[in-house]
Amino acid sequence: MISDIINDIVIGTYRLDRQKIVYRTIKYIDNTICNFPQWLKNSNIPFYSNENTLNPKLAEFLNNLESKDFIIDNLKFSFTNQPASSKYTPDIGVCLMDKLSSSKYLFYLEGKRLPAINKTHEREYVCGKLGGIQRFKENKHGKDLPSSAMVGYVQKETFNVWQDKINNWIDDLIESEDSLWNDSDKIVVFNNRNDKFSSKHNRIDGNGPIILYHYWIDLTEED
Repeated sequence: MISDIINDIVIGTYRLDRQKIVYRTIKYIDNTICNFPQWLKNSNIPFYSNENTLNPKLAEFLNNLESKDFIIDNLKFSFTNQPASSKYTPDIGVCLMDKLSSSKYLFYLEGKRLPAINKTHEREYVCGKLGGIQRFKENKHGKDLPSSAMVGYVQKETFNVWQDKINNWIDDLIESEDSLWNDSDKIVVFNNRNDKFSSKHNRIDGNGPIILYHYWIDLTEED
């Protein structure tokens, strides 16, 4: 049986360090997510699909790969689409599984199209009723988790354009004197990668920040 304690995950006689498991989760995503567009193409899934199509396909893709980083002490990572039936369900949850049970979710991924479907939802990567970053800041996603991820399905424009746009939207929120937002919410390039960014966000309850990793997937063309 799998159970969780504060800093460890206990599995039978094994005790796994939660921080190391999260690191392995991030490493696995780092090494695999760049291949998702080709997998979509091979699966005949249109690049210009919406999140309701892309999110479960991303979970399927991440679950089906063979990788040494996918297994820890004979336990497999499981990427679950819409892992809970609630009003604020993250798009993908990550847990460890054995043959009988699973751990609690250790990491979440929230996927958004860039650009959004229409002007009404233009800034939902950041804020609003469906705002991705905002939901993590408000503890609607990832409460008590130290880190999670946003996935940007980039269907128009370049990554540089979207980094500028998103940070400008955050600037607008700061200038509006919304106390929820500050300069640390802006996204920055992570380790000189051109497809990964990071940001650090204070939470509404003051219980420590959450680090978000931003994985952007180029779906601008299918040729």
